[in-house]
Amino acid sequence: MSTETLQRALSLDVFLFFLVSNASHVFQPLDAAPFGCFHRTLRVYNDQYVWDALMTGESTRDALLATAYHCERRSFTPSLVKRAFKTTGLWPFDSAVVLARARENLGIADDGSSARAQAAAMASEVLAEARKRVASGKRRVSGGSTVVQRGTIHYPYNLIKAAREKAAEVAAAAEERRKTTVARAEKAVAKTKDDQTAAVRRLELTCRVCSLTRNRGGQAWLVCHCGRWRACPRCKSTQTASSSIAAHN
Repeated sequence: MSTETLQRALSLDVFLFFLVSNASHVFQPLDAAPFGCFHRTLRVYNDQYVWDALMTGESTRDALLATAYHCERRSFTPSLVKRAFKTTGLWPFDSAVVLARARENLGIADDGSSARAQAAAMASEVLAEARKRVASGKRRVSGGSTVVQRGTIHYPYNLIKAAREKAAEVAAAAEERRKTTVARAEKAVAKTKDDQTAAVRRLELTCRVCSLTRNRGGQAWLVCHCGRWRACPRCKSTQTASSSIAAHN
């Protein structure tokens, strides 16, 4: 679910919350009443729709779809959905109801003064003994437990906060990549400039007559006063050197 949906819901005073993993079969509000009513009415009205189609000579192909539409409108009413949330103790939140449903799901009953509580306690003991006998009779016992993931966010405001923090991290990473790209581009430009400067300098140190010798120091070279033209000791006395330096000047 997107943060835009959460923010839109909160602006309309609609509080969205999420059931923890592996707990929907215990605290699922829609299983408490709406779906039960839906399945009961579905069986009744489906037969009625089928008989109506047969008596009128119509096809029964769409009878189930029409029945489901009719039953859904009768079962998932606002009052029934609200009552289901109240029955499961989710809204308004009732910790006693939630814990009682959890204990019931785990097969643990509280021993109380009422006959129902005592019967539930005795049934719990019988089930526990049966489990022990079954476990002891198995040659290979495999066990497991339901694990609820820790650190999972189910609160809308925390989800929005986490989404904003993630967006900020993504933006910071994008800015860091941009800076890295700019730095690499600037480094490449500087390297190109240095290479061009080095190439010009190598050309200035190379003999302009033979283009083979490079000046590495010494006073025997013929160098122009600007320092950009020079001739090696072997070529400086030639006619080519004289004409070349004259053209350069």
